[in-house]
Amino acid sequence: PGPLPKTIDFTFGFSNVSKIAFRANLYKELKELNIPFTYKGPEEDSLLPVEDYNHLLRLSKYTYLIPSYCPDACSLIRILEAQHRGVKVLAHPSCNFTRINTPVHKHVLDQIEIVEPKHLKERIYDH
Repeated sequence: PGPLPKTIDFTFGFSNVSKIAFRANLYKELKELNIPFTYKGPEEDSLLPVEDYNHLLRLSKYTYLIPSYCPDACSLIRILEAQHRGVKVLAHPSCNFTRINTPVHKHVLDQIEIVEPKHLKERIYDH
């Protein structure tokens, strides 16, 4: 079978929402923008099963990459999972791509678009 139709505009998952200040602030900012998004569960710190998240990602047009817990790394797996499913990766400006900024990963990085959280809504819905 071919790819699933893209019926969801934006799927975004992250954990430890209330335990890490950056994530708590981002959660509030996204909620204030009134962008429908799926995070790791119905409560701030609950976890959505990975199968459910991956299914939602397959149906989505966009996802958002935020800085990793390790400040000098980024989640290459998240990027590749999304790109493999035909999902456009938008990334927070403070994501650190230094470790994967190599000729081997050039084609992966070239497909990522840096977007401030406050501009996500216009980027998702104006394209």
